[in-house]
Amino acid sequence: MPSQSDVARKARVSFMTVSRVVNNRGNVKEATRQKVLEAIEELNYYPNAAARALNMDRSFGVGISVPQSDFIFAAPFYPALILELERSFRKKGFHLVFDSLERGDETDYRAMFHQRKVDGVVIISPRKGEPQLESLVRENIPAVVLYGNPERNSIPYIDVDSTGGIKLLMGELKRLKHSRVGFIKGEEGLPMAGERLQAYLTARNEFGMDEDKDLVFQGDWSAKSGAEGFRSLFNLSEPPTAVLCANDLMALGFMQAAFKNGMKIPEDVSVGGFNGADFSPYLTPPLTTLGQPIYSVAHAAAEVLVPRMMGDIVEIDKNSEKRTLSQAKLLAPKPYWRESFATPRDKSIIL
Repeated sequence: MPSQSDVARKARVSFMTVSRVVNNRGNVKEATRQKVLEAIEELNYYPNAAARALNMDRSFGVGISVPQSDFIFAAPFYPALILELERSFRKKGFHLVFDSLERGDETDYRAMFHQRKVDGVVIISPRKGEPQLESLVRENIPAVVLYGNPERNSIPYIDVDSTGGIKLLMGELKRLKHSRVGFIKGEEGLPMAGERLQAYLTARNEFGMDEDKDLVFQGDWSAKSGAEGFRSLFNLSEPPTAVLCANDLMALGFMQAAFKNGMKIPEDVSVGGFNGADFSPYLTPPLTTLGQPIYSVAHAAAEVLVPRMMGDIVEIDKNSEKRTLSQAKLLAPKPYWRESFATPRDKSIIL
């Protein structure tokens, strides 16, 4: 089994430099740090976690809140996100600890921290007004929120710009001469559901599109609800010429229902999704969608949380509603322009 001395020889640095990198201490140039990390990876070196934790009075654990089931359903990229989080924190000497307790138990994150099982917490897509967030702020427990904006408290957050992404899709549909665009929204409760709906409503107003309230269908993130959305929208006296879905799974269901009813995509209706699901380029036609910047989200989470866990950043005023750039990061989704978007036919489509 390789030792810390082996890593030092491989990286051509001192034993103490390796120790500083392993223990996330300062005074190491970034280029040197990267050399040490590469040597650690090549040698498959694993520090003695117990000795390290005892020496620094830390667990080097990061609590990961398992999000509510509807988030996992709405966001099939969740397993990939966990993998990237594990990689990002491992590079900084931390390991993940999963919280399997029921959401709503106000003591779970706090107990993990105070029992020294974790040094900080990553909270994925909390519900609005979740009481545990206030508890973390009150007890000064290092934390970061992913996929949600913890309003009215000082916890830093990292989110994807749903507003900018939906506006990008709507702008392209406007350029293609669509004026009547439907929207299948996700189930309420997740912050992203309301954000994506509001982005659609704002964009259609800004672009001078039809603002008929019947163009919005309440889905639940599932393919089945996407198919139900198709039946609802195309039973209207004037159906839409394009439909955006709040996630790719609902777009898949919508497209299948359209095919079963003899419609062609994009000739009869253009379709767009969100999340950049692995299956999206393999649909017929390939789906225009917005990809999740999973690597960037995970990397930013580690960059924001690790300094707080190591005590390098003093927490801001608990009563402050303002955040610095280091406390709030909004990342742009990546558009995938594919064959499911096209200029609408001249004649109306009525089933």
